[in-house]
Amino acid sequence: LAAAEGEYTLTVNAATILSPEGGSGSGSAQATWTTDRTGPTSRVVPFTSRQTTATFPVSMTFADTGSGAGSYSLYVSTNNGPFVLVPGLADVPLAPGQTADTKMFTATSNRTYNFRVEARDLAGNVEVKVGTSTNAATSTGDVAAPVSQVTAVDGSGQTFVIDYSGSDTGSTTGIQSFDLFVQMTPEGQPASITEKIGTFAANPAVGGVSAGQAIYAAKADGTSYTYRFFTQARDFAGNVEVLPSQPDATATTTFAASPNLAAIGFQVSRGLRTRSFVRYLDVLFNQAETAATPVISSLWNDITLTRYPTNSGVVPNPADGKAVPLNSGMFSALDNKLTIDFGAGGLGGTPTSNSMDGYYELSMKIGTTFTKAYFYRLLGDVDGNQTVELTPPSGSPPGTTTDYVLTSTMLGLASPAGQPTVYLNSDVDGDGKVTQTDRNIINVNRGRTVTKGLKFTTPKFGLA
Repeated sequence: LAAAEGEYTLTVNAATILSPEGGSGSGSAQATWTTDRTGPTSRVVPFTSRQTTATFPVSMTFADTGSGAGSYSLYVSTNNGPFVLVPGLADVPLAPGQTADTKMFTATSNRTYNFRVEARDLAGNVEVKVGTSTNAATSTGDVAAPVSQVTAVDGSGQTFVIDYSGSDTGSTTGIQSFDLFVQMTPEGQPASITEKIGTFAANPAVGGVSAGQAIYAAKADGTSYTYRFFTQARDFAGNVEVLPSQPDATATTTFAASPNLAAIGFQVSRGLRTRSFVRYLDVLFNQAETAATPVISSLWNDITLTRYPTNSGVVPNPADGKAVPLNSGMFSALDNKLTIDFGAGGLGGTPTSNSMDGYYELSMKIGTTFTKAYFYRLLGDVDGNQTVELTPPSGSPPGTTTDYVLTSTMLGLASPAGQPTVYLNSDVDGDGKVTQTDRNIINVNRGRTVTKGLKFTTPKFGLA
């Protein structure tokens, strides 16, 4: 009926039509149609930046001078592979007059994506793509949240030792930190308010898994309590694990109240293996600190710290010991825990110097009894094996890491913003980032060691 493209209207007026008898009709009728032989055009709106989340929007625009865009299909190429249809996005209908649409796309980590859209108009014409100018490409870094769990809880005493671990498939640097939580309720009662035990820096990953330990003081009042533990991990790209709805591990225990204060737990550097930079010492007690009964904070004047040389005998000579100055500002108490914070400069105040390397004795006078804890500091020892190493010792199993290797793996990373108390295990000098300076310190101090056979205080305040 019409060769040229466009809108056409056919009107029939019955008054001008005569019947065989010569009479005229009445009224009129119309028919409207479009002649459209040209396909629509479409494009994917260019992305302005690299994607930082696993799910992101893909926006498209459409145009058609004839009948109007009626539907579209979206395709994607991954890592320069063939274009394939995005699941669920074939022949997506468009509303009359609609010229744009946006769909969410879920990606995986460390990929490049190129998107192409093809439209169909209401006349059935399909767009013919020429070239790639209407495509849009983007890429992802680490967009996958890590996965973590509490793997074991040793509730054999009032000091719980909590083992946790996690992995991050989208990252080459692994997990940055773990948040550890507990729900505590009298046995048989529903879960109560979730309390955060603390944020703990992640030890370097071994075989893709980063693991750590935390200590926690159970309640001691003669009542049976159930403790439910779970973790939430964060990676270096800022991806945060969804807080689990169910605990990873539970423990039900009963501990009688003790009339006498005693130390029951000890931890250096919040569970990190590093002994290169030591800022925190945490001591757990069998009684809790309250404003009315400051049983823990009142101890600070009866606590001393003594340093012995790194080459001390298995039983250090008291004459070799040197007192380390302490002051009240270093001490704080919360619930059952006493924390000694040596400040931003760490133990000794000079984090790039090995002058404060040594075997340490923390002595606490509780009542008339002296309770002692032991640990060491060795500049450059980030893997906690009492030796500063560049390469594995001869005969080491394949895959054995060293201080230098661990620091090199994390080179360029930094502590999480706003969390100055969370340190990177491979941050040799504790300045909040892993740099070439850290590797240089390890190189300069390579071969330094602490006497083998020295005893160190365990998380449950034993000796090993």
